[in-house]
Amino acid sequence: MKLKSLFTITALVSLLFGVGLLAAPAILVGTLTGQQPDALGVHISREAGALVLAVSVISWMARNAERSNSTNAIVVGLSIAFPLLAILSAVSTWNGTLAPTYWVNFILFSILALGFWVVGRPSFRS
Repeated sequence: MKLKSLFTITALVSLLFGVGLLAAPAILVGTLTGQQPDALGVHISREAGALVLAVSVISWMARNAERSNSTNAIVVGLSIAFPLLAILSAVSTWNGTLAPTYWVNFILFSILALGFWVVGRPSFRS
């Protein structure tokens, strides 16, 4: 897999989750976690959605960029974020805090983490 493909996949997945968190946070959070968020949960979900949309835009714009210190910074950042998200998803699903449907997020975050670690490996040297 090439870095362009990985950035494109990240951009599209982030777009779906970002729009979902902004437009229908109660539905998305309720479906994935099995719990309905209160007003604060909806607000925090929308804030998270804004950040996820930013990741989408950054990834989309980086997909055609030449390898540089800037793309390396994005790769390293996402190589840290996705494994942490996978670990948090696994722990919260394993201990019953989140519904079993959240294993989907764990799998998705794990695949993206692995992709950035494998494809982005040269970026770690910069």
